[in-house]
Amino acid sequence: MEKNVKLTINDIYNRRFEKDVKGYNPDEVDTFLDEIIKDYDAYEKYIASLEEEINNLNKDLSSKTNDVSVLAKRAMDAEQKAKELEIQNASLNNKFAGIKPGDAITEENLEYIQKIHDYETFLYQQGYDVTKIRKGNK
Repeated sequence: MEKNVKLTINDIYNRRFEKDVKGYNPDEVDTFLDEIIKDYDAYEKYIASLEEEINNLNKDLSSKTNDVSVLAKRAMDAEQKAKELEIQNASLNNKFAGIKPGDAITEENLEYIQKIHDYETFLYQQGYDVTKIRKGNK
């Protein structure tokens, strides 16, 4: 913000007028100039406080903008992770679809299921259709 101020407090304070016999009363001029200096000083302090407040608000805005960017990134990451977990959950549901509600799920059962899955994956990579093998076909 640019100031269009021509005089400083010192310019006003140090200003001297030529004295004339018919001139103004120097005491009245000095008193009035003292009042102007006080107002001018208050005005400068007010402008400085507003500029400081603007700077603080700009810093706060920048910080909040950065926070929003970080939160948006986290939200996108969380959304991606949710999609991945949904896929994993669907895969696990498919794996355990054959387990009846009354069946006990033990660590041993999980190991067998994992081994079956590994064998099915291996056979699939070898070019066999696993669904046909179960039915006795290749």
